[in-house]
Amino acid sequence: MRDYIALVRETHPGMAIDVPQMWRVYPNTGRKIVVKSLKEDAAGYSFETITGIRSRLPRSSVQNVEKLDKYQAKAEVLLALEDQCQIRGIQVKQERTELGLSCAFSAPEGKTVSAVVFFDLADFCARNGAVERLRELFDASLQRDPAILRTVHEVKADRMIDVFLYFVSIRSKADAKFARELLTKRYSDTEAYRSRVDKEVEDAYLVLIEGSTATAAKPPDTAPKPKPAEPKPVEPGPQPVAEPEPQPEPPPAETAEPPSLDGAVALSAEAPEKVRKLCGRADKNFAEAMEHIRKSDPNNNPTDWTKHNKDALRLLMLARDDYNAAQEEYGKGGQQIPQSLLNRFRETMMLSSMCRKRSVSSR
Repeated sequence: MRDYIALVRETHPGMAIDVPQMWRVYPNTGRKIVVKSLKEDAAGYSFETITGIRSRLPRSSVQNVEKLDKYQAKAEVLLALEDQCQIRGIQVKQERTELGLSCAFSAPEGKTVSAVVFFDLADFCARNGAVERLRELFDASLQRDPAILRTVHEVKADRMIDVFLYFVSIRSKADAKFARELLTKRYSDTEAYRSRVDKEVEDAYLVLIEGSTATAAKPPDTAPKPKPAEPKPVEPGPQPVAEPEPQPEPPPAETAEPPSLDGAVALSAEAPEKVRKLCGRADKNFAEAMEHIRKSDPNNNPTDWTKHNKDALRLLMLARDDYNAAQEEYGKGGQQIPQSLLNRFRETMMLSSMCRKRSVSSR
């Protein structure tokens, strides 16, 4: 029983929940989308699908929205669970017992399915109220990896680090803060955190949050500190009742548009022609790299975000070489390098590092 409780705590919300309020959204394409956390405004609809993907549809592309009752929502969750099993190549066998309808989850003969896959399905059930399937999926996971709790803890840390690095890359302060708080709160004890969230990552985060001077070394404070006053004794009173630690709130389904980094490097009229050509080519590669980075959100693009991350890294390397060559041209002529070029070169190096560190978990 202890293993089950610990595994439930490792699921997305930290506990199994009841079936959340759900809706069926019918886009003009004709295919329904089952969603939760639906928010409507004059422009359209923001939501999270039951598989955890956050998205938005303009009002003009939605035909109808249908609010589901608890029983309809549960039916949609169980149907989605069957789809998730089919996608992962997992067989589901149902049989009726004295306690009700039970399910057995297994891999096809001759095929290996990792314990983490079964845990991910249990995570899906915990987030969407299908608590009756948790034990069966946990059993399938424990059979393949008795240490699944530790394994999953490391895997989830890796995934959260990828999300954190993505938010840092697109300069989304609110989401980056949320992801970092979650990382330090839940996953600071993991090897993934210790090896991947290093000083380089922390510096990039500080640059995002505090500005370009955030990484400058601060001189030690050598001034004598005043001796604290002796506290006055306080008569003991009634002790407050400890409240349970609150779970962090998820980030909003729709975040503000991150600042654009796609603009060209500002050059003066006296800039050498070779510098203009180098920066022009680098600006083009940098802008294309940013497009790939924005498409590499693991939450919204879980299947091929790694490909976009790889493409972004390749383009950033090309941009880096050209920006560096442009700086060398200024040095040859004894001219001062424009601050805009220095800033863009630093941004390129920082983004390259973020992409490279994200690729570690996808190998």
